[in-house]
Amino acid sequence: MGMSEAATTTRMTEMTQKPEVTGMLSTLRAIPGLRRAWPEHRSSGSTSMSIECVDGEGRLRAGHVTAGATPDLLPYATDPALPALSTHLTGALVVHRAGRRAVVMEDSRVRKIVRPLRAVSLVRAHTSAASVLRVTGLRTPRILGNEDDVVDLELLPGRSLDELGDAGLPGWQRLTDSWAHLAHDKADLPVHGPRQETEVLRRWFASAQRHGVIDQPAPLHEQVVDTCLSLREDDGERVIAHRDLH
Repeated sequence: MGMSEAATTTRMTEMTQKPEVTGMLSTLRAIPGLRRAWPEHRSSGSTSMSIECVDGEGRLRAGHVTAGATPDLLPYATDPALPALSTHLTGALVVHRAGRRAVVMEDSRVRKIVRPLRAVSLVRAHTSAASVLRVTGLRTPRILGNEDDVVDLELLPGRSLDELGDAGLPGWQRLTDSWAHLAHDKADLPVHGPRQETEVLRRWFASAQRHGVIDQPAPLHEQVVDTCLSLREDDGERVIAHRDLH
């Protein structure tokens, strides 16, 4: 094979491999220590992903990545949008979503760090949830203190159901049994109805399509449309849902 033929073959190989190499899923799989990833700017056309990974020194790092590019990681425990992170790191950093939030675990408390002025809504949501759960007998952590961008919660004893795995199934059963006794009429919680769920479904489908992670978008799009239409058939019944339990 001559030099020109070899060069042509190389270019053709690069062209056939490019969609796989530069695809978002391939990019994410290639990130060492990747733990989680979230689509960024859902309302825009951005194909950037927010990522959380563990670096070579075992530290939790947050950053962003686009398809085919090298991750852009923030320095450890540093985030311009979360100024309290670097000044309140008094324990183990266990969650860090760049520009959004961080969680620090200490011996007796859990510290949630959010953007400035966002803590008040977090306190309000926690207080409402605690009042609703009180009738179940399930214990909820007390708020130990808060600032405009930090909320300190009591660290309850025991191990999480996620950490327990199958051994935690009795705990999950108790949780589901207790859920039926929630005081619906006394819940001061926002309503997430058919319209809101339709918006969520459409937004996530658009995000998945934008990132190229759907092999056959047409059939899935039909299912999304059908589901959104069925959501219009609202029977008016309201139940309490976690909406972030996954």
